[in-house]
Amino acid sequence: MAGNLIHGRWKASAATMSVSTSRYVTWLSGDADSSEKDAYNVACTQAKQETPGAVVLGFGRQLPGAVSQFQGRRSPKTLAEVQRTLVAYANGLSTCSDGAKGWILVAQTSSDHLNDPVLASEFGAVWANLVLAVRDQTSDTRVEVRGGSDIEPGWGSYEAARAWTESYADAAPKTLLIAPSADGCPQQLGGSKCANGWTIEGLAYLTWGIDAEHQVYPQVYHYKGAQARQWAVIAHEAIRQGLTPLFGGIMTQDRACSRPGVHCTQTGNTPEVSLAQINSAFAELGIDISLSKVTDIGWG
Repeated sequence: MAGNLIHGRWKASAATMSVSTSRYVTWLSGDADSSEKDAYNVACTQAKQETPGAVVLGFGRQLPGAVSQFQGRRSPKTLAEVQRTLVAYANGLSTCSDGAKGWILVAQTSSDHLNDPVLASEFGAVWANLVLAVRDQTSDTRVEVRGGSDIEPGWGSYEAARAWTESYADAAPKTLLIAPSADGCPQQLGGSKCANGWTIEGLAYLTWGIDAEHQVYPQVYHYKGAQARQWAVIAHEAIRQGLTPLFGGIMTQDRACSRPGVHCTQTGNTPEVSLAQINSAFAELGIDISLSKVTDIGWG
């Protein structure tokens, strides 16, 4: 959500909370016909049950011409299958949403094991072209298709993440929605260092300086509000740099943590708690942003 500087404070209007479902995609089988059918059915059910919002489909880290689907290099799935899955999901949302507009479908990869800026730049262009191809096949105005990345300082180098983002933005400007973390970043003003050699200055620029139209749904999972405070500090840094900290909403993982056998000892906040945490963190720093949208991610 954007805002305005009013008397030196960053102002955005509040609204009623809305929650959408995002998914770590686990149904790609290598049979594109089957994956396409599964994607359509899942999307259709979601469209009938939810108010339109951001739907992040996480496919795991990029491999040459493929994605990992959270299984490393053991069982890669082709980008052709990913593309057909995304088109089918978009069609399911639009066909079954009873005319409702406002869906944002995000094709998400990640910065996991991404350390080489040259390879990252290649990957960014490849992902952008994938997203543009899906957008060409899904012209229904009820669904906007965007690219995305789960960018986490602890997973790879800043130089590679920046190269990926710049390359993506060059090929497909104004179409990126990222759901980043802020590993190791300070929770109060005065610090700069994050994990793995990253800084808040670099993260703020990567997030809002490369393309001012990037939408951001930061990860706000922590029970004690650590991530909420980190993102308030990063937003403060963005404003200091003269950037506009565009937040579309936040990402939570309550559904992922509710999976049988999963125990999230510190990071299983409900959407309501996470939203309250980040809005409070903004207010504590005099950043009068009030977010209202949440996408909650889980498996499948």
